[in-house]
Amino acid sequence: MHSASQPAASGAADAVLGPVLSALAVILVVAFLCGRLAERRRQPAVMGEIVAGVALGPSLLGLLPGDPVQLLFPAEARPYLQVLAQVGLVLFMFGVGHRFDVAHLRGTGRQVAAVSLGSVVLPFVLGGGTAVALYAWSRPVAADGRSPGLLAFALFLGTAMSITAFPVLARIIADRGLYRDKVGAMSLACAALQDLVAWCVLALVVVVAGAGDAWSLARMMGWSALLLVALVYVVRPALRLLLASGRRWGGNSGMGQAVLVAGALLSAWATHEVGLHAVFGAFAFGAVVPKADALRGEAGAVTGWRVHLTDGTALTCRDLVVGAGRDAHVPEVFQGLPKDRVIHSTRFTEGLATLGEQRTRRIAVIGAAQSAAEMLWTSHQSFPDAECTMIMRSIGLNSYESSKFTNEIFYSSFVDEFYAASAPAREQLLREMHRTNYAGLAPGMLDTLYRQTYVEKLTGDERLRLITMTDVTAAALDGNDVVLTLSNRRTGEVSEHRCDTVMLGTGFEPGMPWLVRELSRSAGLKGTEDIAVDRNYRLVLPDGSTGTCHLQGVNEATHGIADSLLSVLAARAGDIVTDLLAVRAERSADRPDAEIPAAQVA
Repeated sequence: MHSASQPAASGAADAVLGPVLSALAVILVVAFLCGRLAERRRQPAVMGEIVAGVALGPSLLGLLPGDPVQLLFPAEARPYLQVLAQVGLVLFMFGVGHRFDVAHLRGTGRQVAAVSLGSVVLPFVLGGGTAVALYAWSRPVAADGRSPGLLAFALFLGTAMSITAFPVLARIIADRGLYRDKVGAMSLACAALQDLVAWCVLALVVVVAGAGDAWSLARMMGWSALLLVALVYVVRPALRLLLASGRRWGGNSGMGQAVLVAGALLSAWATHEVGLHAVFGAFAFGAVVPKADALRGEAGAVTGWRVHLTDGTALTCRDLVVGAGRDAHVPEVFQGLPKDRVIHSTRFTEGLATLGEQRTRRIAVIGAAQSAAEMLWTSHQSFPDAECTMIMRSIGLNSYESSKFTNEIFYSSFVDEFYAASAPAREQLLREMHRTNYAGLAPGMLDTLYRQTYVEKLTGDERLRLITMTDVTAAALDGNDVVLTLSNRRTGEVSEHRCDTVMLGTGFEPGMPWLVRELSRSAGLKGTEDIAVDRNYRLVLPDGSTGTCHLQGVNEATHGIADSLLSVLAARAGDIVTDLLAVRAERSADRPDAEIPAAQVA
């Protein structure tokens, strides 16, 4: 039997739906416009969105006559808006955690702890000192009429001064594309640890103020630690098995997406229940979700792969070939610049097409190899009014080492010699082979650049400059200018160089790319030291594995400097195909009636 209150409750919900929808529309439009305005002022979009929130609240909008706050955001709609905002924040932090590359934190535990605690202690002490002065002057009174003690007030104000806006930092890192960079990963880890400490101190404040007991503090800390352990050692392995167990439960299927969203919400609920903010649970759950799936049997052997594509589809296969290339090396000094001001050589063509007139008046190119030279010359020719400057640590531009004897290292037969060499011999070979590819220019490009600089000096119209023996020690945004701090290696003189856009010809990270690291972890390999590749470019997987993974173009340390070049691309592809055919022949011999599945789209 239905109660009479149910229709009334339903009617109340229907009545508030319109105001909620209209309020959401207003918030979205104003936040978007303010975000764009902030970007035009060289500020993160999230700062403009924060200003929008202040402007739409009683602090600014409430000063206007006619009570526009009540008109736009009726009191009955505000609780719903608050809940929707929290749900959106939880899902956003889940996405941030999912993109968070934990591999960058290996071996940095002390650094993360030191930075986190250091960034808490100073503002906490300043806040506590300010509280002492304010307490004697104002004698604060709580909502229940009681006056908190000096210790509780000092702890509270110190905590308020030292806490980080974790989601705001996460949004800035997301907007600047620093998810998988070491600086971005460390910043997120430090902010998470810092806020965790601050929430514990806040719980201590509640105890000191007499509004709670010591058991509540111990309960929050204990349950938080238990939840973290459960996420790492229970939830993560369970997700790896669940989401990689076949097409029905795959991460791109409806069921898989339901599992991920429900897990994020439940993890957020759990942290909220123990006394922490819900965003911590969502972020932590996102961080433990497997980002690449190895299909594994009961004994841990790899039986195939689940590959997620950027268009949302997912492929299931037994044999996987990875040829995505190595990760771009962006020196730490440039990682704090907005992503629209820094173009790495890996995205030069697309980046060049997005540059407006205000970004092409002064271009700085960092590096002294072929990719840097090509970016310099292309920019010089594409933008006739641009001042193009190349900044390098070396004494000048050099030609490739290109003798016929040296070029034999690019023969496909040399791969066998390099792979069979000892580790010290490989290191020596790579050092001596460096100028055959990484530290030189093609003779034609050298002649072109020298001729152009010579002609410009004669005419007095110097648009092309080379600054040699110089380190870039800092990079920052000053208004519309990118300011590079330069240190001259000859004299020690420090100077500034102002530009509009920085182009990086700084090469690639020496280790395995993040995609290979994720695949290896999902296959049961503990760390980068466990990643090994045989002569045929096949990743060495746990015993009994029937699935295979071949790595194309990322094996310089074991297969030589030609591994990432076009010179032996056909030979590498031939070795991989030959090995795949041999593997499939072995499978057919073991199970003559078995059908080998092709890749399947989910």
